[in-house]
Amino acid sequence: MKRLILIALLFVNGVMFAGGPSGTYIPAEVELPLSSAEGKGADYIMPRFYPVGWSKDGKFAYFTYSSFEYNGTANTIFKFVIQNLIDDKLVWETTFAKGKEVSLAEVWAKYENEINAKLAQNKISQYEGELGKFPFKTAKGAVDYEVRVTQKKSSLGYTYIDSIEFHAFLGKTGDKIIYKEKNSQAIRLSVPGFMKSPFEDRVAIVLLKVKRSDEEGLYPVEIQIIGCHLGIGFKQTKPSGDDEDEDVEPDYDPDADEFEIEIDEDFGETDGNF
Repeated sequence: MKRLILIALLFVNGVMFAGGPSGTYIPAEVELPLSSAEGKGADYIMPRFYPVGWSKDGKFAYFTYSSFEYNGTANTIFKFVIQNLIDDKLVWETTFAKGKEVSLAEVWAKYENEINAKLAQNKISQYEGELGKFPFKTAKGAVDYEVRVTQKKSSLGYTYIDSIEFHAFLGKTGDKIIYKEKNSQAIRLSVPGFMKSPFEDRVAIVLLKVKRSDEEGLYPVEIQIIGCHLGIGFKQTKPSGDDEDEDVEPDYDPDADEFEIEIDEDFGETDGNF
């Protein structure tokens, strides 16, 4: 199957952090921009994103909060995550879901003691940060990324993104694969930005996966955090189509809020090409 390959270059962008006081508080929400590309009247179940803090050994804590109505019923979903950005494995996760509207303050009060204990156990300091906008670069060179996907046709006849492979590039140093997924079931991917660790040369890249639902016009959005160290693990290769002797320039609008991959509705059901 031929792969769809899109490349975006990243150059340096500053991210500001402010240390938090003793104990844990509800952090400020970081808005994740997402365009409405599924047509007029499309409704998205988009979690609100709250980065909590970092450890010095690559752990990142965050939570998401959603309060929405589905099939005439109010719903609340709160998910708190501590993720190891070295291997992207979950260190700890807790989820609260109720078939009614529950405020964030109420949910936080319910889990605050447990959250504080887990943050202390993993030596995570609370910091508030901003979403870094692509492109950006580091002292070691320009950083870019390449997202490679394959598509499939479902038994119901719609096209979806099957496999995802996320590559990171560091100037002429080389590249590395930082994320792989099979059977993603997404119909659109978006990379709104990244969060920068205050302790080390590491970022948490935010990948949004827009999916279908049983209700027409309603699209759940899944947040995927991908860890990437900006100076380790790169091998000697170059992004597709680069000139050996020239620096790579962005092939998209660097002022755009999002980098996106959409499905090809003309994807061939039998030959698998797009």
